[in-house]
Amino acid sequence: MTSATEHPPTTAGSRPGAGRSGLVVAVLVLAFAVYLTVGLATMTVPASAEPPGPKFFPTLLAVGCYALAVLLTVHYLRHREPPSDTDGVEEVEQVEGTGGPGRRRASTFTDWRTVGLVLAGFLAFALLLNPLGWILSAALMFWVIAWAMGSGSPLKDVGIALVLSCAVQVAFSAGLGLHLPAGILGGVL
Repeated sequence: MTSATEHPPTTAGSRPGAGRSGLVVAVLVLAFAVYLTVGLATMTVPASAEPPGPKFFPTLLAVGCYALAVLLTVHYLRHREPPSDTDGVEEVEQVEGTGGPGRRRASTFTDWRTVGLVLAGFLAFALLLNPLGWILSAALMFWVIAWAMGSGSPLKDVGIALVLSCAVQVAFSAGLGLHLPAGILGGVL
């Protein structure tokens, strides 16, 4: 006699998409590569631009993103992610009359809350880049990602995010001669 709560064990091979949540990363990398390609196609290059030109590094990045997306896709289609020892493991009730402990079943899962928060951070960054400027919008994005990944010190994260976004601003301005959007801080910078 079996209990009404008994379920067959869930394994990575029992569902078609199980163990392949890493494909989400491949799709995001591919989307970024397409975004870069559209930007490259619509970029206006002044005639006075010297080689290698403003399209060189974005082209390298786009090609690298396409290659990474393909490699990730091949990897996750060929190899399912095994469930970890602690993630998604639950005890199944003991079957009446067996006298033994309950079976353990494991499953893989994707933390969609974290994925959603990271995507929201990127979307907020894209929408706020021109009005707020690089420093504030990038700092907000860095902070949201740190929070989504489970950082427990929001005040420290805000400070680190601001320092990091300012460092990138200085690197682009001083090192490459490129000016990122200043936004509302335009009069200060």
